[in-house]
Amino acid sequence: MNLGFLSFSGILFGLLLRKIAKEEIKPGKKYFSVLMKICLIIISLILMYNFKISWTILIGILLAYFIPFNYLFLSLSFIIINDFLLFIILFIFGLPYGTLIKDNKKILKELILYLIPIILLINNLNLTFGREIASLCVGFLLTKTIKWK
Repeated sequence: MNLGFLSFSGILFGLLLRKIAKEEIKPGKKYFSVLMKICLIIISLILMYNFKISWTILIGILLAYFIPFNYLFLSLSFIIINDFLLFIILFIFGLPYGTLIKDNKKILKELILYLIPIILLINNLNLTFGREIASLCVGFLLTKTIKWK
């Protein structure tokens, strides 16, 4: 559970990076976007490897067009696979994501939505609905990868 909170710190280090290296953000924007896409694809592949995908992938695809917050689904993927590799990938995703976000209110909303599934980890939803949650996350994350700016 501590890894869940630490993995969100990547976005905070990304904010710090944005403050320190302001002149490097604009030329690196393309590379930051590619790094975020790679992280989302890796997370989706990990989920597909560990769970057989179900029909809820379609709901995840639809939600990706209406929900602008990524960390809700990243934390859902973290609660069903509580793994150190996933922690590292989430941390790496947060670095460029934090550098590209200009609205600090969005980061606060991301944090709140990230904490909700982590708190629900106590209920062990992953044991009952792991396959459906994984499919939902895969649909959302792959759609975000495709439609990322």
